[in-house]
Amino acid sequence: MISIAETLRQPGRVWSGRPPAGEDDILRLMESSEVPLPQEYLDLLRFSNGGNGPLALSPLIFVLYSVDEAIEEMTSEDNKDLYPNFIFFGAMAGWKRLLSM
Repeated sequence: MISIAETLRQPGRVWSGRPPAGEDDILRLMESSEVPLPQEYLDLLRFSNGGNGPLALSPLIFVLYSVDEAIEEMTSEDNKDLYPNFIFFGAMAGWKRLLSM
């Protein structure tokens, strides 16, 4: 199994992360989800409770939602209606959008 935390610590990687999610936060997230969450995702939140980093396709970046943001997305009635079989845990954003946040 690949450790996401080790991958993000590799030389040349850029990751702007937040402090790790606590176990109480992880438990709230798991209880809010209608499906089991991948262990790799939970481990990533234990490393960084949200954050962002560049994708291979310039000029986009990946934005990892915090536990609170992920719970908000997975409990949104709009998302439940439009995307009943999906869990949203992040998004892509352009560099300009991120810099203006």
